[in-house]
Amino acid sequence: MSALKNLTTSLLHFASSTLTRKGARKFIDASYDVESVQRSILSDTLNMVVGAESAVKHGLRKGMTVEEFRKQVPITDYNYWHDMIVEQQKSGKPMLTTSSCDRYQPTSGSTSKIKWIPYTRPFLDQADEAISPWMSDLYANFPGIKKGRHYWSLSWVPSDLRDQVSESINDDMQ
Repeated sequence: MSALKNLTTSLLHFASSTLTRKGARKFIDASYDVESVQRSILSDTLNMVVGAESAVKHGLRKGMTVEEFRKQVPITDYNYWHDMIVEQQKSGKPMLTTSSCDRYQPTSGSTSKIKWIPYTRPFLDQADEAISPWMSDLYANFPGIKKGRHYWSLSWVPSDLRDQVSESINDDMQ
């Protein structure tokens, strides 16, 4: 049984190392033309928000330039978006994006109240793209991590909020 566990661990690390290497390569390639990549991200984001209430409120449209976007959207903090997220988007009204929100993750800090962060599939994909170069670097610089089993938990839900979130929030496989 131990040999099977070791083989499974090795195979999973091989797959993870291979996939994160691809993500790291994509990140490095993108670093040669950051402006183009950022403009593409803006375009993708506009495509997801046009049609939502926040896009109407700020006069957003597909094909806007970065410069036009800067003029239309003020620099804000979470309080500016709170009602749109907590009172409207969570109830199903497309306030921030036309993409469906898979879940809302509560966060908290030492300087402010709890913030509810909407998680859409595109947002989770972007998080994966950000994690890949980091994990690839860990595999390259600390090859010993391929020998062990790991449990990573990067999200934390305060105990008093656990009954306010969907069941998937506490499912580590999510």
